[in-house]
Amino acid sequence: MTDKGTASIINNSSIKLGDVADVVTGFYTGDNKRFIRALNDSVKGGKSYEKIKSSLIFECDSLNGIPNVDEGYIPYVKSASKTRYFRTSDEWFVRWDSETIKFYNSNGKSRFQNSSFYFKTGVAIPMVKSSTIKAFMIDKRVFDQSIVGIFPKDETKLLYILALMNSDVINELIHIINPTANNSANYIKQIPYIEPSPEMISEISKKVKLIKKYIIDNEYDKCDEIHDEINTMIHQIYQ
Repeated sequence: MTDKGTASIINNSSIKLGDVADVVTGFYTGDNKRFIRALNDSVKGGKSYEKIKSSLIFECDSLNGIPNVDEGYIPYVKSASKTRYFRTSDEWFVRWDSETIKFYNSNGKSRFQNSSFYFKTGVAIPMVKSSTIKAFMIDKRVFDQSIVGIFPKDETKLLYILALMNSDVINELIHIINPTANNSANYIKQIPYIEPSPEMISEISKKVKLIKKYIIDNEYDKCDEIHDEINTMIHQIYQ
């Protein structure tokens, strides 16, 4: 797409991503080295963090925290994903036992930003910009302030928006809208949103589901093939 073409899309689009989705940043502990754990040393940026003990990992989807444990952690969405569309594993964990939640609530440095979206299903992109954005799904997880969460107001559009955020067209638009180093929520809200026919949305959503299957099966060549097909379809939509 030419620079003139992308500029035209930005200037002429009456609907923005922020009109069809809530675009928000997430939680801040107030002291990450104290409250966040990495899975292991292979996690990007994780070498300076303590490593999680599997016995301390719990499933919890409550803002009140994990009950009846002295110390407990839940999976946490922080930093970029190695794979587009879906993460292959949980790499970060945040302390979430009920006593620690009480501390967060009383501590002036901690911030429960946009807590109504914690544990919801949406699309995540890292706040720190890279040459190619790798958007991925977040599901039943708390996400960090380093993540921009995109939560469609119509859940049937979730996989379409996930595909959009991984497309070359949207990547190009993001860099034009905001050439700085960060993908702040306010800039992401400004991305032009073009919705194709329900049939096209259904077809793209089916292809995204195929990518999930291929990621689970470690068939990354097939993931790339399907991604290229989706990319072409979105390019046609935005033409």
